[in-house]
This record gives sequence, structure tokens and C-alpha cells, in this order.
Amino acid sequence: MKIFLYDIKNLWREKPAFRISVCFLAFFVLLVIFLPFLPLPYAPNELHLDRVYQPPFQWNSTHFHLFGTDALGRDVFSNTVGGARTAFLISFPVVLLT
Repeated sequence: MKIFLYDIKNLWREKPAFRISVCFLAFFVLLVIFLPFLPLPYAPNELHLDRVYQPPFQWNSTHFHLFGTDALGRDVFSNTVGGARTAFLISFPVVLLT
């Protein structure tokens, strides 16, 4: 175990790509943990048939969808974050078992 921690410490010091990937994974884990508490304006499966295919970053007077909407008017950002949480909750136990 001591050698493993030494290797991790050595990688952290010498490889910038390792630092970037660890920071990305840490951000991803924090996003997954705090997702239920994030103030997302729209639920992932909330339908708005009057806002179908709204382009990203288009600011209306009352509605703003960061990544736009899909064919049923669902917010793409909320679906992306919810899908990332589901992917993490499925893949993390698989990686641990492997």
C-alpha cells in the first residue's frame, strides 16, 4: 500500500494530465453527491411542448435553457446531469467489484 501511495504522489507531482483527470473526477463525484440539492430550474423529465428544440443559450424573457431543449421540450442540461449521476451510480460499483 505504501508503494501505491508513493506512485500516486509521484504521478501527481510529475504529470499534469493526471492532476487534471483527478480534478475532473473529483468534480464529477461532487456533482453526483450534491445533485439532489442543486437548484435546477427544470426537472429532467418535465415536458414543455411550447419550447420544443429551443437552441442553447437563448435567453427569453421568462425561460432559459442552458443546453437547449429536445423534441419534447425537456431541458437537455437537466437530462445530462441526471444521466451523469445514473452513469456514476452504475459504473462506480462495477469498477470497485472489478
